[in-house]
Amino acid sequence: VDKWSFFTASAHIFKLVPGIETQDYTLNYESHWKDDTWIQRSHMIKDEKKFALRDNVKIVEPNGQGAIVREISLFFPLRWWARLFSGTVRKITIKELAKINKSIKCAAEKVHAGNAMSDDLAKTCYRESAK
Repeated sequence: VDKWSFFTASAHIFKLVPGIETQDYTLNYESHWKDDTWIQRSHMIKDEKKFALRDNVKIVEPNGQGAIVREISLFFPLRWWARLFSGTVRKITIKELAKINKSIKCAAEKVHAGNAMSDDLAKTCYRESAK
């Protein structure tokens, strides 16, 4: 596996989540290797709906025959009603983050089994995570 010393990109995300308003935001991704450990930070650079502040760090490090994935996500709702119904918003956010984690796990396992990472593999793992 080739290791990129530093990678940066951005992604425009349009998210339809049941129970809350549609979200439309852009995240900036910065990734790099530090020895055997991969570190990725994604932070919000634009929120069209002024819905929430977002920041996230993922750390993947080898452990025996596998890897340990650590994630720290910060999410702060800006809408007054989102703060008012923070328990409901928290439950929905936890559910959506669990889907993302399942998708990442699926992709890591398939790549570890010898499959090449591709858009199709990512889409398959995302569909599996929603089950």
